[in-house]
Amino acid sequence: MTTWADFAITEKTTFWIENQTSFSIYNPSDKTIDPRDTSLIITFRGSSTNLTISNNTTGDSWQYTGTTIKSDFITLDGVRALKNDASIFANTNRQLITLVPGWNDFTITGVSGYFEVTFDFRFYYV
Repeated sequence: MTTWADFAITEKTTFWIENQTSFSIYNPSDKTIDPRDTSLIITFRGSSTNLTISNNTTGDSWQYTGTTIKSDFITLDGVRALKNDASIFANTNRQLITLVPGWNDFTITGVSGYFEVTFDFRFYYV
């Protein structure tokens, strides 16, 4: 059985994805990471139109109905959605991304050119 220690993961890790529209994020926690009650920061940097971040494992999907250029940052910090530190909540589908324990398979659509996405969260054990 593979454990989170096999991935050299500590109690808090930032997963960094570069230019991949399909990827997996591992949550070694015993509980679901839900941004309504636990810390989860997802950051996107790059060009996009109608950016969508989907967790195919949970069925969660977050969408921004606007555009970004390569120097823009989209930050999902808890329940807040920001573009370059200004709220864009009104231009989203008002949904959240959660992470269940184990592997979470993601897709990102609406990107154009180079982009980066990071997932920053703590691990919780009950």
